[in-house]
Amino acid sequence: MILRSLPTTCPSLESFGFHLSCHFSSRLGPWSATLALPVWYAIQNLQKLRIINVPVITNDALTHLGGLSSFTSIKTRLPTGSDLEDILYSSRDPILFKNFDNVDWEIEVWGDVEVFTRLWPHKLTSVSLQSQVRFDSSLFQEFFLSLHMREAFKNLQYIHVRESFLDPFPTDTTMTIDTIRPLFCLSHLRIVEIDTSSGFSIDEDDLEEIGGAWPYLEVLYLNMTNGGTLA
Repeated sequence: MILRSLPTTCPSLESFGFHLSCHFSSRLGPWSATLALPVWYAIQNLQKLRIINVPVITNDALTHLGGLSSFTSIKTRLPTGSDLEDILYSSRDPILFKNFDNVDWEIEVWGDVEVFTRLWPHKLTSVSLQSQVRFDSSLFQEFFLSLHMREAFKNLQYIHVRESFLDPFPTDTTMTIDTIRPLFCLSHLRIVEIDTSSGFSIDEDDLEEIGGAWPYLEVLYLNMTNGGTLA
């Protein structure tokens, strides 16, 4: 009821978001549609929205936001690959999402990320992924390769990739400079944050290569939670 009243009580709202407790977040699936519908009602009647942060969103709501000239930033669960194809490909609207600057997705299936990077239509400056799936180096390289091959991501300045539930004890998998090397062609990057349960090993030569590839780099976090290894 509170969500449905927002357009009346706050018609000029520009930023809208709410969070669920850990208990309800873990059970979001069974009642996501029940939550998404009042969110959609609020969104379609708030014409000045610029930023939104919600646990779940309907396809219609996402498409609506994509057409708002004021809207720039979204944080929510990434739609499924088939839903993304319906939104990004089937509509064939050249204006859709043109004003988006930042996307922050919570992901459950890495195949959905492939659809996002393949079909996203307009340039972004910031991409964040929080994954419920444990990363490995092959997933990272596939994602990073897809970024550098698409014009929509050529001007990225900020990349943040994180596992949702980090294991306090790193896995036996170790990532190296080769894992992130596909990103070196994105020369505008200023902030790179990668946080996983895997190990991360780099040496001084790797750091020099990073500095050469990203001349505007201001912040570099590689496994800030568990730490990495400087060889």
